[in-house]
Amino acid sequence: MASNRGEANGADRLNRLVEGTIVTGEIIADSNIRIDGQLKGLVQTSGKLVIGPTGMVEGDIICNSADVEGKVKGKLTVSGILVFKSTSNFSGEMTTSKLVVEEGAILNMNKLDMGGVNNNINESASTKEAVKEKNI
Repeated sequence: MASNRGEANGADRLNRLVEGTIVTGEIIADSNIRIDGQLKGLVQTSGKLVIGPTGMVEGDIICNSADVEGKVKGKLTVSGILVFKSTSNFSGEMTTSKLVVEEGAILNMNKLDMGGVNNNINESASTKEAVKEKNI
């Protein structure tokens, strides 16, 4: 008899980039992602993205929901709820349906769209191009 103990499906799984790790490129996943290291490039998930207090992302972010405690510079596209914790520092453009900002968060936005995201973030690699074409 096969056991599923220790296995998780879909968004219950967690990808983690630990502090001290630097990645340049793209991370595309169906599951949740936590970044405590540094990423320069694209991060895309149909799950939740957490950028920890030591985390830094420079580039495009496309996700279902996000909690930001660290630094983000670039274009942030969140189809659900976006939370900026008190330790967060954001610079760039953002599109989201729901926004929560804790006291102390630093936001330097050159564009904010609270109309929500019209594209399906489950489209994997083609999503980045669709977002660019729609100029979200």
